[in-house]
Amino acid sequence: MEATNNFNFNAYAYQDHDGSIYVTLINKSYGDKAQAAAVSLQLPNATASGTWQHMDLVQKDQDVAAQADVMLGGASVNPQGIWAGQWTAVDGGNSGSLTVQVSDASATILHFSPAK
Repeated sequence: MEATNNFNFNAYAYQDHDGSIYVTLINKSYGDKAQAAAVSLQLPNATASGTWQHMDLVQKDQDVAAQADVMLGGASVNPQGIWAGQWTAVDGGNSGSLTVQVSDASATILHFSPAK
């Protein structure tokens, strides 16, 4: 991962036993130093064919202290603990490479499913 020295960003990746890959991108910049991140991913050639999906974690007005109006995959967790968020297909995400935008004070979870 390459980033400017003062950019507050983390990335984590996990490969499942079925070849699926999950990447969590966390843009921790906010306030006066907030900036969006353009993230490019390139998977090994062995996984060059497949599809991408994503879920975004966002909160109203990019308020990092928010305790309400926080959504993952387009839905909040209700007081009973029920969540109806969903994966969304990534436009142009049909190969082992992908570029996504991660807004400031937010996170994106990517899921790559290899072609079977």
